[in-house]
Amino acid sequence: MKKNLFIFNFVLIFLIATLHILAINFFLYWKFWWFDILLHFLGGLWVGLSFLQFYFFSNLIKIKKKSNLFIFIFSVLTVLFVGLGWEIFEFIIGVNFSENYWSDTILDLIMDTVGALTVSLLFIKLKISAFE
Repeated sequence: MKKNLFIFNFVLIFLIATLHILAINFFLYWKFWWFDILLHFLGGLWVGLSFLQFYFFSNLIKIKKKSNLFIFIFSVLTVLFVGLGWEIFEFIIGVNFSENYWSDTILDLIMDTVGALTVSLLFIKLKISAFE
């Protein structure tokens, strides 16, 4: 399972990077209003999975809680932490000062969270065979 999750995680980050590069080069963020939403969802998947993999499969953390509630909370909080950090970073460097900045930021964080919840469900489903 560890190997499959690693491969999935690698493919996911490669997909995100490819889509982002295409979006920048072909102005897809500006042509398609939903493209940013897709990337935030995929980003939430990637960050959530990365932190869950690190927590459960690294040998650096000795206490490994296994409850489903812990997986949900851990995934969502880490994704929200990274997502908020990203939005603060964008605000500081002045990337997005459009009229709907705050509603766009809230939607970005919601999609990050939906990605985290999705990967939590996937991880819980796969965790059953890995830990029991």
